[in-house]
Amino acid sequence: DQYLKYPLDLNIIVAFGQILPESVIYHPKHHSVNIHASLLPKYRGASPINWAIINGDKHTGITYQFITRKLDAGDIIRADRIRIREDDTSITLHNRLSKLAAENLPSVVRSIEENKFTRTPQEESEATYVTLLKKEDGKIEFSQPAEKIINRVRGLLPWPVAYCKLDGKTLKIFSAIKSDAFPSGRPGTILDIVKGNGFIVECYGSCILVKEVQYEGSKRMGAYEFSLGHKGLKGKILN
Repeated sequence: DQYLKYPLDLNIIVAFGQILPESVIYHPKHHSVNIHASLLPKYRGASPINWAIINGDKHTGITYQFITRKLDAGDIIRADRIRIREDDTSITLHNRLSKLAAENLPSVVRSIEENKFTRTPQEESEATYVTLLKKEDGKIEFSQPAEKIINRVRGLLPWPVAYCKLDGKTLKIFSAIKSDAFPSGRPGTILDIVKGNGFIVECYGSCILVKEVQYEGSKRMGAYEFSLGHKGLKGKILN
């Protein structure tokens, strides 16, 4: 109620996880604008940056849109597109999108102030939704191809982090890349230790090189360093 006593020109909302009441949305002269980290109407809701990487998207962006009572469904003012790099994680992509949003926000606000913008309704038939990440989203299925597993590793930083089980304990994987090693037939098998780099794990029809891990009860470390402290790692099954 105190907020409504003040005359305002515009609300700018960033990464706010609740639906605002209409009294707040429509109180300012120009109402309220949300800065959303996806190319709407794709990935409405929470965690759009993570899911863009997990799903292997090649592009994403920032959308400036008027807030309505329906989640991320308001008219679009502007959308800026960027490429997702092969080495992007959800952390680096978040930082790049934050910088992009900050750079272009002044021109968006100015266009609203001067009434020099176009309201573009979203195409509802193209809308997709993503929810808040859960710890279970980090579970790695080695029956999937290497690309899907690597995307999950990249997309789940800094939380919940992709993980599997080794000898009944949780092994978090912070970094992994595609390996040229030839799969032997059982996904999840640790095929080899690569000196100075990490260890190779078989996936569906392909392999990954795990480079950075954290074992339950231990510190985060390089995967090769981890292998030195866990003799007999080669041949074990991750699940």
